[in-house]
Amino acid sequence: MVTRKQEFQPWHTKLSDAVLANFETPARGLTDQEVLERQAEYGPSLLPERRPTPLWLTIFRQFISPLIYILVAAAVVSAIIGDLEDAAKALSWQQRQQRMSDNLLSMCWAAAVVNPLC
Repeated sequence: MVTRKQEFQPWHTKLSDAVLANFETPARGLTDQEVLERQAEYGPSLLPERRPTPLWLTIFRQFISPLIYILVAAAVVSAIIGDLEDAAKALSWQQRQQRMSDNLLSMCWAAAVVNPLC
């Protein structure tokens, strides 16, 4: 009988032999044919891509942070003294930051090397 604790034990806390048995995987790894069969059954082993945040949601989230009030005040002061370029920069800061973050994420990729002897 499987106890509740055993049933929900995270895979990374188990011994490698138990994990291999659970996933029905040999210690030598999968052959190309086995990989294709598993991909056909389970799909590719990819993380889902994050959808871009809509502009309206970005604007809404900005008003949650007190920093936006400082930026709006700086933009107003800049506009009053006639520096419209700085005013525009202060207001577009969050959108530029989101775009740069998305660009950095698109340059990242993950790879893992599994050592079955651990």
